[in-house]
Amino acid sequence: MQVRIFFAALAAVLALGNAAEASSLNKKTEADIGRGISIALPVAAYSIAYLHHEDWTGMKELTAVTMLTVGSAFLAHEFIKRRSPDGSTDRSFPSMEAALSAPSSGYLWQRYGWQYGLPALVLSQGANLLLDDAGKHRIWDGFAVTAAAAVLNWGITTPYHESWSYGACVNRDGAFVTVGMAL
Repeated sequence: MQVRIFFAALAAVLALGNAAEASSLNKKTEADIGRGISIALPVAAYSIAYLHHEDWTGMKELTAVTMLTVGSAFLAHEFIKRRSPDGSTDRSFPSMEAALSAPSSGYLWQRYGWQYGLPALVLSQGANLLLDDAGKHRIWDGFAVTAAAAVLNWGITTPYHESWSYGACVNRDGAFVTVGMAL
């Protein structure tokens, strides 16, 4: 299932990249698609956490990482003045779109494994490429935020484990076997 999701995400990013190369998408459309992916990734991450056995601990960790990443990006925005490639703003670093999407992809990888994290990372970096092509930020702006979010996820997000327990007891009345799973 996750492999199909990964290949679908990869195909979508490659199709978007090919469409951008063919200039069938204008810069505004590329920026809108990149921002849409950046908004959709946190929604998908929260949905996966909820559907994955109502993982409230994971949702709290995702919230903490997202708030720290976005907060750090806002703080850096105040002090770092760097003009965007299209000249629309002098605050292109760090990328706010990447600050929104990168914590989600890093969280999914750290919490549930590469099967969830790799498709999200591909989509997140696809959004970075689209925003770079649209002139909203430089690709390194997105990579820097992705690296910062990865470090925060490494420090905050705990891996999700299902633990199995089992036991057996034999006495003169019979034998008993128990199996349990703690989430």
